Amino acid sequence: MSLEVLTREGHEGKPSLVFVHGAYVGAWCWEESFLDWFAARGHACHAVSLRGHGGSDGRDALDEFGLSDYAADVASVVSGLSEAPVLLGHSMGALVVQKYLAAGGGAAGVVLACPVPSFGVMPATFALAWTNPKLFAGIQGIAAGAGASLDLVAEAMFAGPVDTERVRAVRSRMQRESRRALMDMSGWGLPNPWTMRRPPMLVLAAGKDALMPQAHTAATAVMLGAEYKVVEGVGHPSCSTRNGSARPRRSSSGSNAPSFLQLSKMATARVQPADAPRILCGKHEMMKPSPGSASRLCSFSRWQ
Repeated sequence: MSLEVLTREGHEGKPSLVFVHGAYVGAWCWEESFLDWFAARGHACHAVSLRGHGGSDGRDALDEFGLSDYAADVASVVSGLSEAPVLLGHSMGALVVQKYLAAGGGAAGVVLACPVPSFGVMPATFALAWTNPKLFAGIQGIAAGAGASLDLVAEAMFAGPVDTERVRAVRSRMQRESRRALMDMSGWGLPNPWTMRRPPMLVLAAGKDALMPQAHTAATAVMLGAEYKVVEGVGHPSCSTRNGSARPRRSSSGSNAPSFLQLSKMATARVQPADAPRILCGKHEMMKPSPGSASRLCSFSRWQ
């Protein structure tokens, strides 16, 4: 099985990052804003298109693949790296990362962004059907293979007003998702939390997520013993930013990174343990060093 992996080179001494996309997309969803941003900060980046997605093999057999197959794809990418990477999974990709960890896979750290919960997608599906039946019907239509309207893509994929051509460009690259994978997410193939490895984890919720309730994302963090943060002003997909466009918003530090990326940076910062006293430095929150304490991931955030 040949897999498409979009790669950016990094520097020695910085952990590599492996990006795992969600349903209906491919590795391309990370390319516009994420890969170059992290690579410019020294991290080698590897975004995989899971089998049947993007430029990877298996499109004709898509419905045969489940979460275990996708987890095997992640394992294949990780096995080609010299050191354990930080894994960043979005939505379905976050559940794939959990499946990988439950199968014994290792990682230096994990970021689960707007994750499909560890207990599956069914509660969120019922919640969407109750609170936004029109969007629910549209999502079910996409799952059944029907095309998505521009209005549906805009509502599901962006957090605010967005140019029609931008929506059209995203829709043109979206694809079907495996029916077997959708069934797995509904409860048939969920990861076993009792066998899951537990590297340092960060769970991110989006403040304007139309698809995944924050309560479900918070519950996943509790189940996994992970740090939990809410990124205000952004929508569910990784291509979404505060203003709903694909253009990164300039931060107070002068970088061109979206707020979602700046919070994801917590995964790659090595600072002191969570029980150390907190100090505030302007818009940066970090741990005050404790003598002799071991460094860990997922404890540094830049607020905007």
